[in-house]
Amino acid sequence: MRRGEDAVHRRRHLRADGITVQEHRVWMPMSIAADTRFVEPAAIAGGVYGELTGLGYPPVTVSFSVAARAPSRSERELFRLPVRVPVLVLEPSRVELARSPGRHVAGRLAAVEPGHIGPPFRR
Repeated sequence: MRRGEDAVHRRRHLRADGITVQEHRVWMPMSIAADTRFVEPAAIAGGVYGELTGLGYPPVTVSFSVAARAPSRSERELFRLPVRVPVLVLEPSRVELARSPGRHVAGRLAAVEPGHIGPPFRR
């Protein structure tokens, strides 16, 4: 995204047995997201990249870093984590789009190993 550009922020949760195990956040330029499924709260069949491709903006390059770290307070509450249980984070991710030089989609994925969450999680 370009500095100062309006954006849509999507936040989705993946649950297992009713407990959140993954949070995915995406920031999409409003100039691409306007009047598309990106502005709707429902899940997008085919995912973000499938939708971008269908709109004529297929991803050209993707870069990200992966790290395990202590969860933020909000992540600890979201995932119901006890102290000292790390989260796995893909951040920052950057997706360069075709037909849109210098523009990108930003995102972050945080996940936790299901054996460490909740009230007792059954495998």
